[in-house]
Amino acid sequence: MQKRFNHIINHLKGLGKTFDEEEVNVKVLKSLNRKWQPIVTAITESKNLSQMKSAELFGKLREYEMDMFRIFDEEQKDNKARGLALKTGRDSSESESTSCESGTDEEDIRLIVKKFKKFMRNNNNRKR
Repeated sequence: MQKRFNHIINHLKGLGKTFDEEEVNVKVLKSLNRKWQPIVTAITESKNLSQMKSAELFGKLREYEMDMFRIFDEEQKDNKARGLALKTGRDSSESESTSCESGTDEEDIRLIVKKFKKFMRNNNNRKR
């Protein structure tokens, strides 16, 4: 993001448009979506945007992004660990009962399909 933004700013400077640091920083912060709102608020309240360099701003944003990825990865690992703990607790008797249940599942699906077909026939008759 920083590379593209700097590329655009440099081209605009080449065309004669000048930007001060505060204007550049405000444009960057306003372009961010809602998931970035906590860091945007923290940056605008804690620092004077006119004195902050754009490289420092992008560094803070990158740090926040890395923290969010780390938190997301930890949540994914926790979810996987919970799922594995539940799956490993099977007995052989449980696996036999699931095979019996799969037969009832097929019957349930057949019944649902039959009712759906009947519903569709009735629905088509109402339209006529």
